[in-house]
Amino acid sequence: TPGNQSYGSTTLAANATRSAGGGAGTISTGAITGNGNSLTLDGQATLGATSGVNSLTANRSLTTTGPVSAATLADAGAATLGGNVMTTSAQTYNGSVGLTNNVTLAAPTLTVAGAVNGGANNLAVNASGATTFNGNCPSPNLACTRSPTFASFTLRTMRPSSCCRIA
Repeated sequence: TPGNQSYGSTTLAANATRSAGGGAGTISTGAITGNGNSLTLDGQATLGATSGVNSLTANRSLTTTGPVSAATLADAGAATLGGNVMTTSAQTYNGSVGLTNNVTLAAPTLTVAGAVNGGANNLAVNASGATTFNGNCPSPNLACTRSPTFASFTLRTMRPSSCCRIA
């Protein structure tokens, strides 16, 4: 679609791809029910509460305003998270991650390639496998703890150098 796109609450009947303005436009949705289908977004995407999506792919940027539940999540650009994100497989954020609320990321593996900016918000991470933060974290303190049975740590605020790697 050449212009911006806006959808209300949506139920996916099949795998879907939405593209706005060749990726330069915006895609806004209300709640999404995936029914096990995949959703690919090519544009500046803003999603409401999302559940039951197989593969959620944002090729430009991703903003969430509610919780997200999917099998996998891959974001190619900056992400702004306003709700918890739970996946049954990998979560990958290839840009920076900002938080507009306290957020929990739950996944077997988690990679954040860019800076994390929580502001006054907390980021809790629960991962059973490799958890990697590669970017600069601009807030002052980082607290990492690890359970003997799974990798889990909570970022209360973040350290100015590199964050944390638990593998």
